[in-house]
Amino acid sequence: MRARYIREIGTRYDLRVYWDEVLVEAVDPCAECPGGHPRRKYLDACPNSYGAGGPGTHECRTHLRDTEYIIGSSEVTPGTKDVYPAKMWPTACENCGAPVPAEDGPPAALGATGPYVHRQVTAYRLYDTASGKPEPGDVFRLRWHAGHDCPYWDNCDGVHLYGVTPNGQQWDITSRANNCGSRQDRLHRCWIQHGDPPDLTIDKSGNTCSAGGGSIQVSGWHGFLRNGEWIL
Repeated sequence: MRARYIREIGTRYDLRVYWDEVLVEAVDPCAECPGGHPRRKYLDACPNSYGAGGPGTHECRTHLRDTEYIIGSSEVTPGTKDVYPAKMWPTACENCGAPVPAEDGPPAALGATGPYVHRQVTAYRLYDTASGKPEPGDVFRLRWHAGHDCPYWDNCDGVHLYGVTPNGQQWDITSRANNCGSRQDRLHRCWIQHGDPPDLTIDKSGNTCSAGGGSIQVSGWHGFLRNGEWIL
C-alpha cells in the first residue's frame, strides 16, 4: 500500500451520543446526599461496540458543521436537548442499530437496570481525506504536546509523526517502543525516520536502541514503512 501524506484543514463538530445498559450493584451512603451514591456496572449491551465486533458501548454521531478553524486538538463539551433540539441528535447506534433510549437519566435504586446515556458536542481535527479522518496508509504530523514536555524524549518539539497501518491502526512513529532497549536514554529514537512524507523509510539506521528491526507490530498487522510503501 502506498503511503499518503495528509494535512489538517479545519475542525469538525459532531453531536455524539453514547450509552450502555447499567446495573446498580450498590448504593454507598452519603451524609449530604439522601439517596446515596449508586455504583453502576456497565453491561456491554452493544454486540459490535465501535465497530470492532465485540461487546461494549453503543455510539452514534450526527454531523453538526465543519469550519476552517484549526483547533489543533480534540475537545468535548456537554451537550443536551436544551441546547440542541431533540430532532438534531442521532437516533440509533451506528454499529448495531439499537435505538437511542428515550430517557437519558441512569437508574439509581439498588438492583435496578436501565440505560445510562451521555450526550456530547465533539470537536476534532478535520483532514483532507474523503472521510475527514486519517485513513489506512496515511501519514501525518500531529502536535501532541507542548515543546519540551514529551513523556519520551528531552529533544522533542512536540510534533509527532503518525502513520495509519493498512488495517487502520494508528502508530505514533515518534513514540517509544514497548520493547525499547534504552529506557533511560531520552535522546535516541526507537524508530528512525528518513525522507519527507509520504516518501518515508522507517528503520533502525541512526541513534537508536536494540528494539526490533524497524518494523511496527499492532493488533492484526506487522510490517514496515519503506520508501513510502507499507509492506509486510
